[in-house]
Amino acid sequence: MADWSRDPVRLERAVQQAIVQGFEPRELLPMVERLGRLAPEGSPAWALAHCKMAELLVETQPWRAAASARLVAHHLPEHDQARGLLGLALTVLGHYRSAARAYRAALRLSPQNPWYAHNLGHLLDAALGQPQEGLRWLRQAHEQDDHVEIAASLAQVLGRMGRAEEGLRVLRRGLRGEPPSAAHQELEAWLLARAPRPEGTTP
Repeated sequence: MADWSRDPVRLERAVQQAIVQGFEPRELLPMVERLGRLAPEGSPAWALAHCKMAELLVETQPWRAAASARLVAHHLPEHDQARGLLGLALTVLGHYRSAARAYRAALRLSPQNPWYAHNLGHLLDAALGQPQEGLRWLRQAHEQDDHVEIAASLAQVLGRMGRAEEGLRVLRRGLRGEPPSAAHQELEAWLLARAPRPEGTTP
C-alpha cells in the first residue's frame, strides 16, 4: 500500500486528484473509505470522504449512502451537500417524505442551488402527488438553471396539470435545438398528445 494511504493529509490530496482525474468508482471508493477512517471526525477531509462515499454508493448501496450522508449532517448541521445526498439516498430507498425533508433542509442552507429545488420539486410531483407544490420548486430551479433535465421535469409537471402547450415550449427551449434523447422524445410525444388540437384537425 502506498505511503500516502497512512497519512490523512496526503490521502486527502490524492483523493482530490483522483476526483479531478475521473477515477472509476471501484478505484476511488477504497481511497475515500480509508480517508473516512483516518481523517479527524468533523474535519473537511472527513466530510469530503463520507459525502463522496454517499455519492458513489447511492445507486448500488443506498442504505450505506444514507448512513454516510446522515453522519456528516449530524456532525456538521450546516453542510448542505450532506443533506442533499441524504435526500437522494432516501429517494432511492423509497422514503419519499423523509427525502423531501432532507431536500428542504438542504435548500434552507443553500437556497440558490437549482438541483436541490429540482429534486424536491420532482419528488413532490412524481412521488408524493403534490404537483402544485412541485411546480413551485421546479419553476425556481428552472429560473436558476435552464438545464435540459430541469426543463424536462418542469414540462412534465405542466403536462400533468393540463398545461401541455406550455410544457412543450419549456422542453423545446431546454433542448436548444439539440437532438432529443429517447426519454425526451417520449416526453414530447406525451405532451403533444395532451396539448389542445386546432379546430378541424383529427387525432
